[in-house]
Amino acid sequence: VWIEGSGFGSSASDVEIQVVWDDGTDTHEGDVVFRSDGKLVVTPPGGTEDPLPTGSYTVSVILDPDGPDGDSVEAGTYTVE
Repeated sequence: VWIEGSGFGSSASDVEIQVVWDDGTDTHEGDVVFRSDGKLVVTPPGGTEDPLPTGSYTVSVILDPDGPDGDSVEAGTYTVE
């Protein structure tokens, strides 16, 4: 999944990023595959070994999740089939 935004930093950035997949009941943390200042490529949690249950997920990117100024960017809703 491509996510466009700003302030993501580069792959060498020290700004921590957390990608959350939320189905309204549970949240799951996804993996960042590619990172630039304006784009992220993320994969759903679990991969092929332990895939997410089917359903609709709201994907959010949290910048600096442990810091005082953590920003959240909603990336959209995605369906896992």
